[in-house]
Amino acid sequence: LKELLKQGLETTQAAAEASSLMDEVEEPFLTGIELEGAEATDAIAKCKSVWKIVETKVSAAKSFLKAKLGEIKRLSAENQEAARGELADLATRVETASQKLNEFKKDTSERETAIV
Repeated sequence: LKELLKQGLETTQAAAEASSLMDEVEEPFLTGIELEGAEATDAIAKCKSVWKIVETKVSAAKSFLKAKLGEIKRLSAENQEAARGELADLATRVETASQKLNEFKKDTSERETAIV
């Protein structure tokens, strides 16, 4: 049980840490200064690169948690309940990262359309 939860936490943290990259690459767009030309194109390219990284990490975390929810059925009833609660907490964190990613993708697409 401890190993399962440890792996779940690591996978979830990887998704959360990757999502913090979105803040870094989005920063040039949040300064209030209009980006143009190559600078805007480079910033969009960085955003798209990060969104692929975050998307991979979030997807991996979701898949991991889904698989582990199936595996906990083999545990004792007491451990199942504890594991289900912990995994639900981790799933909430992953869903938060997923929602942030979706907003980031939408914003990036809108910015890309605006500079074309």
